[in-house]
Amino acid sequence: MMLKALALNCSLKASPKVSNTQALIDNVAGLFAVALREPHPH
Repeated sequence: MMLKALALNCSLKASPKVSNTQALIDNVAGLFAVALREPHPH
């Protein structure tokens, strides 16, 4: 099974400041990357 995800960041925060939305997207993307590397029982 192929897993796909789309993250859309509509944050209006100025670019040098850290966007909470971008931080969440980065965190979730990292979790997906780890999950895709781990073997899954069938």
